[in-house]
Amino acid sequence: MTETTQKSREGATKATASGEGASANDFFAMSQKAAEDWFRAGTEAWTGNYDAWKALNTDKTAPFGDWEGVAKQGRENLDAWVASSKIAVEGMGAITDKFADRVTASMAAGISVSRVMLGCKDVQSLVEVQSEQARNTFDSWVSDSNSLTKMTTETVVKAAAPIGRRVNTVIDKAMKSAA
Repeated sequence: MTETTQKSREGATKATASGEGASANDFFAMSQKAAEDWFRAGTEAWTGNYDAWKALNTDKTAPFGDWEGVAKQGRENLDAWVASSKIAVEGMGAITDKFADRVTASMAAGISVSRVMLGCKDVQSLVEVQSEQARNTFDSWVSDSNSLTKMTTETVVKAAAPIGRRVNTVIDKAMKSAA
């Protein structure tokens, strides 16, 4: 605990114990100061540890080369992940649009057939209209199902490509460093 944090706690404890009560602004100021001290101490510790760790490895014994190379690989991995995510989102958007279009068309066809069925004069014509509608709906859903499956497969393959390239690059570098 830093000296400032300790003083802030002691001040809050005294104000509460004396019954005077610190104002809300005082309390928030002390809390903010304590949080700033905590973050500052953590940052200083991290920086010191990182510098010491880096100093131990300046002979380029890291598996992928120097620290700039490691940072570059991290950026490239993140870029691949972002590119993959973007492809997946765009693909899922197209799939969702296709599905929504199918549902809308199905509802419109259902309404249209319902109107025709209400106008039927006998049971035989009603059964014929209903059978035709069922056949058309089934054929349409099979066709659209195939289309959606194809779109999904293409999206997965395209979305995996950027990450696959990064995996291959990392494996190649690991193999070279092992040799």
